[in-house]
Amino acid sequence: MSESTAVEEGNTDLSGLVELQRLDLRVRELGSIVASLPSRLEELEERLKSERQALTEAEGGLEESGHQSRLLEGEIQDLGEKRVKYKTQLMEVKTNDAYQAMIHEIGFVEQAISAKEDEVLQHMLEIDELKDKTATVRVAYESLEQQIAAERREVKTEAKQAEEALAKASQEREAIEAQVPPGLLSQYQRIAGARNGVALVGLEGDSCQACHVRLRPQVIATVRAGRGINRCENCNRILYDPTA
Repeated sequence: MSESTAVEEGNTDLSGLVELQRLDLRVRELGSIVASLPSRLEELEERLKSERQALTEAEGGLEESGHQSRLLEGEIQDLGEKRVKYKTQLMEVKTNDAYQAMIHEIGFVEQAISAKEDEVLQHMLEIDELKDKTATVRVAYESLEQQIAAERREVKTEAKQAEEALAKASQEREAIEAQVPPGLLSQYQRIAGARNGVALVGLEGDSCQACHVRLRPQVIATVRAGRGINRCENCNRILYDPTA
């Protein structure tokens, strides 16, 4: 099996095919950019959503601690009223046993008030910490919100530019494709389909630029002379001289 195959005789101008290859790769690149933009926007939204959740949790924790503190204050008020009631009743008791029982109840209530007041104090300290935490998270969220808004604008601008460039490259590609001989175009399309879109490769010294297999001097000479359509036997891509 020969290292390359000449499928057409005489001088062959591959400049149109080279340009078609460039435009095909450009179209694919721009298409990939356009296709990736929705996921990039979604990623931005997820980042913002995560920070928003952190802020919601911080605000919720602050609200819950405040709610618990208010409940405790209400309980302290109820116990205070009960203490006043017991002290009033203390003045009305007739026996020593009843007096001692009432003193015990008052002491129990006062202990409960003291314990509740300690809990309120603990909640006040917790609320101060939560306020600081919430303020920090809110600043972080607002900063990220501005950053995401700017990045979102950049992505949308990039999308518009990529779509415009894609449309232009596609039009140019169609015009170039129309100038390539049908037989040569068919070969190009078949090879590109089998080689990840790359059907045409330049010489790199004495080797194929794509697979780096060394070529025979005769092959190199025919490629540089522009005689026929020569393909690398190893990767089957069409060879051309990039210095021509």
